[in-house]
Amino acid sequence: MRKFHVPMNDDTPSPAHIASSDDPPPRPPVEPDPGDCCGNGCDPCIFDLYEDARQHYREALAAWRERHPGVDPASLSSAQDSSAQREP
Repeated sequence: MRKFHVPMNDDTPSPAHIASSDDPPPRPPVEPDPGDCCGNGCDPCIFDLYEDARQHYREALAAWRERHPGVDPASLSSAQDSSAQREP
């Protein structure tokens, strides 16, 4: 039985590259500044909405990590940020 060796080259996408291009990790919500709350007891308050968004982010991140075991989402976000800066 012959075994074939398939050489890897620089064009072969890494698991991290595949994860970032086809299924990017979720981004955390931006925390509101304390001054963003009007203090009038709104229901929901902007901070309630932020907590809901944080919970959704945690769930989405857990699902993403299951789909991409061993890939650090933090390493992808810096690559995505630099590529987004290059695009118009």
